[in-house]
Amino acid sequence: MSQNNLQELNDVLFDTLRKVKDGKMDPKQVNAVVAVSNSIISNTKTVMQACKMAKTEIPSGFFGVEKSPMQITEGPAGQSKYQELDFALAIGYDNVAKAVGDLGNKVFRKRFETWKNNRS
Repeated sequence: MSQNNLQELNDVLFDTLRKVKDGKMDPKQVNAVVAVSNSIISNTKTVMQACKMAKTEIPSGFFGVEKSPMQITEGPAGQSKYQELDFALAIGYDNVAKAVGDLGNKVFRKRFETWKNNRS
């Protein structure tokens, strides 16, 4: 059964890669998968940007997990804030993914928790 989330897209892309490596997929089919995947990724970026601008939570299940990878908490005057994004910006990154990619998940989480606790 189709889940229509980014985890499924990831599965399809890796399956396509295996088929390409094994010579089991026609180049036209590969190009079609890539084109559709790029459209899905572009749409995902649009949804994430809209959620960020509206300061709303990314829909549950959007990434193939029940909880969004970004922690949302109530800020001053009841405004929602993306704490992990705020932290990533504070340490000089454009987004959480780049920060985690450079620092590693374990280091990012440890520094994020320290940063968050110091703000309370």
